Amino acid sequence: MRLALYRTAREQFTLRHLLGIAVLFGVFAFILDASRETLIGVAIALTVAECVTVFQNTPKIDQRYVKGAIGMGVTGGSAVMAYSLVAGGSGPMWFPALLGIGGVWLLADVYADFRRGEGVNAGQSEDLSSADVMLLSNHSHLVATALEDGPHTVEQLATECDLTESRVQEALDHMERSGVVAHNGDRYALREENVGLVAFVRNIVTGAARRLARPFF
Repeated sequence: MRLALYRTAREQFTLRHLLGIAVLFGVFAFILDASRETLIGVAIALTVAECVTVFQNTPKIDQRYVKGAIGMGVTGGSAVMAYSLVAGGSGPMWFPALLGIGGVWLLADVYADFRRGEGVNAGQSEDLSSADVMLLSNHSHLVATALEDGPHTVEQLATECDLTESRVQEALDHMERSGVVAHNGDRYALREENVGLVAFVRNIVTGAARRLARPFF
């Protein structure tokens, strides 16, 4: 993996690329006359972005290392910003503190990925494409509309929605995982308690809370 990373870094950090980074930093430093804290923030952002790009462009790289690189960059950057403020800089201390909490959370999430053996191929090609997601969403909407009239079988839904049974089953599986439908035998019905604006907001809040707590359980 180290050899692959080294090869990708050599291909990415050409003289032209490095000059572009230097010019961008110079714009902030000399033309915009940015403060020391702003320059530190720009340097951190550029460093993290470049490291993440190297990881992402390296073939067959474990995606957990990408997240780990971001976490270390954010955590280290927040420490540098906090030190700069303590040493006499001006600016709110809450920002590097919040940044540090985010970096530590990312590192904890990476540790959870390694502990559970998850996240190796996160974001790679086996995920649904945007077109597939839109198609599945459209089919799910058609199925949900049909189920508003009462429980249906897969065959009935296929006829009413003008879809193949495999497409209907795919939509039902997705909706069942989301808690929107339930089945009793071969008949599917909407779960009314999980449909509507209140349920939508509740699911978002619950999902976000579960995701934030994931690294610690």
